[in-house]
Amino acid sequence: MLLKQMNQTLNMKLNNKFIRILSKIEQPNIGRNDLIKMAKIEFSLSIEQAAGLINRGIFLLKKHDLVYAEGGSKARNYIFSLKLLKQIQGEHFVNSNEYLDAEKSLLEEELSITRYEFDAYDEMRKVFPHKLIQIKDLQELATLRMHKLNGKIRAINKMIAGL
Repeated sequence: MLLKQMNQTLNMKLNNKFIRILSKIEQPNIGRNDLIKMAKIEFSLSIEQAAGLINRGIFLLKKHDLVYAEGGSKARNYIFSLKLLKQIQGEHFVNSNEYLDAEKSLLEEELSITRYEFDAYDEMRKVFPHKLIQIKDLQELATLRMHKLNGKIRAINKMIAGL
Protein backbone atom coordinates (compact mmCIF):
# COMPACT_ATOMS: atom_id res chain seq x y z
CA MET A 1 0.00 0.00 0.00
CA LEU A 2 2.78 2.42 0.93
CA LEU A 3 4.65 1.61 -2.31
CA LYS A 4 1.48 2.31 -4.33
CA GLN A 5 0.99 5.73 -2.69
CA MET A 6 4.66 6.55 -3.24
CA ASN A 7 4.38 5.60 -6.92
CA GLN A 8 1.36 7.85 -7.42
CA THR A 9 3.14 10.76 -5.73
CA LEU A 10 6.25 10.28 -7.88
CA ASN A 11 4.29 9.95 -11.12
CA MET A 12 2.59 13.27 -10.47
CA LYS A 13 5.73 15.17 -9.52
CA LEU A 14 8.56 13.68 -11.58
CA ASN A 15 9.25 15.36 -14.90
CA ASN A 16 8.61 13.13 -17.94
CA LYS A 17 12.04 14.03 -19.31
CA PHE A 18 13.67 12.91 -16.07
CA ILE A 19 11.70 9.66 -16.19
CA ARG A 20 12.94 9.07 -19.75
CA ILE A 21 16.53 9.55 -18.58
CA LEU A 22 15.98 7.10 -15.72
CA SER A 23 14.49 4.56 -18.11
CA LYS A 24 17.81 4.48 -19.98
CA ILE A 25 19.89 3.68 -16.90
CA GLU A 26 21.27 0.14 -17.01
CA GLN A 27 22.93 0.04 -13.58
CA PRO A 28 21.55 1.38 -10.29
CA ASN A 29 24.82 3.29 -9.75
CA ILE A 30 25.56 6.22 -12.08
CA GLY A 31 27.56 9.42 -11.92
CA ARG A 32 25.89 12.83 -11.80
CA ASN A 33 27.90 14.03 -14.80
CA ASP A 34 26.74 10.99 -16.79
CA LEU A 35 23.10 11.81 -16.02
CA ILE A 36 23.64 15.42 -17.07
CA LYS A 37 25.31 14.32 -20.33
CA MET A 38 22.42 11.95 -21.05
CA ALA A 39 19.88 14.74 -20.50
CA LYS A 40 21.94 17.19 -22.57
CA ILE A 41 22.15 14.80 -25.52
CA GLU A 42 18.62 13.35 -25.28
CA PHE A 43 16.83 16.70 -25.15
CA SER A 44 19.39 19.08 -26.72
CA LEU A 45 19.70 21.08 -23.52
CA SER A 46 22.49 23.33 -22.31
CA ILE A 47 24.60 21.95 -19.45
CA GLU A 48 22.84 24.29 -17.01
CA GLN A 49 19.38 23.19 -18.17
CA ALA A 50 20.35 19.51 -18.03
CA ALA A 51 21.84 19.95 -14.54
CA GLY A 52 18.65 21.66 -13.37
CA LEU A 53 16.50 18.84 -14.74
CA ILE A 54 18.64 16.22 -12.99
CA ASN A 55 18.86 18.20 -9.73
CA ARG A 56 15.06 18.61 -9.49
CA GLY A 57 14.45 14.92 -10.14
CA ILE A 58 17.11 13.78 -7.68
CA PHE A 59 15.72 16.12 -5.02
CA LEU A 60 12.26 14.52 -5.31
CA LEU A 61 13.69 11.00 -5.23
CA LYS A 62 15.81 11.80 -2.16
CA LYS A 63 12.67 12.92 -0.29
CA HIS A 64 11.27 9.39 -0.76
CA ASP A 65 14.60 7.65 -0.06
CA LEU A 66 14.70 6.22 -3.59
CA VAL A 67 18.19 7.49 -4.37
CA TYR A 68 21.33 7.89 -2.30
CA ALA A 69 24.27 10.11 -3.15
CA GLU A 70 27.89 9.27 -2.50
CA GLY A 71 31.13 11.03 -3.30
CA GLY A 72 32.14 14.65 -3.26
CA SER A 73 30.62 17.48 -5.24
CA LYS A 74 33.06 16.96 -8.14
CA ALA A 75 32.53 13.19 -8.36
CA ARG A 76 28.96 12.62 -7.15
CA ASN A 77 27.44 9.19 -7.79
CA TYR A 78 23.81 8.28 -7.33
CA ILE A 79 22.55 4.86 -6.29
CA PHE A 80 18.95 4.34 -7.34
CA SER A 81 16.51 1.94 -5.75
CA LEU A 82 16.10 -1.17 -7.89
CA LYS A 83 12.33 -1.06 -7.32
CA LEU A 84 12.24 2.46 -8.74
CA LEU A 85 14.26 1.54 -11.82
CA LYS A 86 12.16 -1.56 -12.50
CA GLN A 87 8.95 0.42 -12.14
CA ILE A 88 10.11 3.22 -14.44
CA GLN A 89 11.51 0.87 -17.05
CA GLY A 90 8.31 -1.18 -16.94
CA GLU A 91 6.16 1.95 -17.37
CA HIS A 92 8.42 3.15 -20.13
CA PHE A 93 7.89 -0.09 -22.03
CA VAL A 94 4.11 0.13 -21.65
CA ASN A 95 4.11 3.73 -22.82
CA SER A 96 6.55 3.11 -25.68
CA ASN A 97 3.75 2.41 -28.19
CA GLU A 98 2.09 5.68 -27.20
CA TYR A 99 5.43 7.46 -27.50
CA LEU A 100 6.12 5.94 -30.92
CA ASP A 101 2.69 6.99 -32.21
CA ALA A 102 3.24 10.56 -31.02
CA GLU A 103 6.74 10.64 -32.53
CA LYS A 104 5.39 9.30 -35.82
CA SER A 105 2.73 12.03 -35.95
CA LEU A 106 5.35 14.73 -35.39
CA LEU A 107 7.61 13.29 -38.08
CA GLU A 108 4.73 13.03 -40.56
CA GLU A 109 3.82 16.67 -39.90
CA GLU A 110 7.43 17.74 -40.42
CA LEU A 111 7.58 15.67 -43.62
CA SER A 112 4.46 17.38 -44.92
CA ILE A 113 5.94 20.82 -44.22
CA THR A 114 9.18 19.83 -45.94
CA ARG A 115 7.22 18.70 -49.01
CA TYR A 116 5.51 22.10 -49.15
CA GLU A 117 8.92 23.72 -48.83
CA PHE A 118 10.21 21.61 -51.74
CA ASP A 119 7.20 22.64 -53.86
CA ALA A 120 7.75 26.29 -52.97
CA TYR A 121 11.34 26.06 -54.22
CA ASP A 122 10.01 24.55 -57.43
CA GLU A 123 7.72 27.56 -57.91
CA MET A 124 10.56 29.95 -57.09
CA ARG A 125 12.71 28.43 -59.84
CA LYS A 126 10.18 29.73 -62.36
CA VAL A 127 9.92 33.18 -60.79
CA PHE A 128 13.63 33.69 -60.08
CA PRO A 129 15.60 31.96 -62.86
CA HIS A 130 18.72 34.00 -62.00
CA LYS A 131 18.81 32.29 -58.54
CA LEU A 132 18.59 28.78 -60.01
CA ILE A 133 21.78 27.44 -58.39
CA GLN A 134 20.84 28.69 -54.94
CA ILE A 135 17.31 27.32 -55.23
CA LYS A 136 18.60 23.93 -56.45
CA ASP A 137 20.88 23.72 -53.40
CA LEU A 138 17.97 24.50 -51.09
CA GLN A 139 15.81 21.97 -52.91
CA GLU A 140 18.53 19.36 -52.50
CA LEU A 141 18.67 20.01 -48.75
CA ALA A 142 14.88 19.66 -48.55
CA THR A 143 15.11 16.38 -50.47
CA LEU A 144 17.71 15.02 -48.05
CA ARG A 145 15.56 16.06 -45.10
CA MET A 146 12.54 14.27 -46.65
CA HIS A 147 14.61 11.10 -47.08
CA LYS A 148 15.73 11.22 -43.44
CA LEU A 149 12.18 11.80 -42.22
CA ASN A 150 10.84 8.96 -44.37
CA GLY A 151 13.54 6.68 -42.94
CA LYS A 152 12.61 7.59 -39.38
CA ILE A 153 8.92 7.02 -40.09
CA ARG A 154 9.69 3.61 -41.61
CA ALA A 155 11.76 2.66 -38.56
CA ILE A 156 8.95 3.70 -36.22
CA ASN A 157 6.42 1.73 -38.27
CA LYS A 158 8.64 -1.35 -37.94
CA MET A 159 8.95 -0.80 -34.19
CA ILE A 160 5.18 -0.42 -33.82
CA ALA A 161 4.59 -3.59 -35.85
CA GLY A 162 7.05 -5.47 -33.63
CA LEU A 163 5.57 -4.35 -30.30
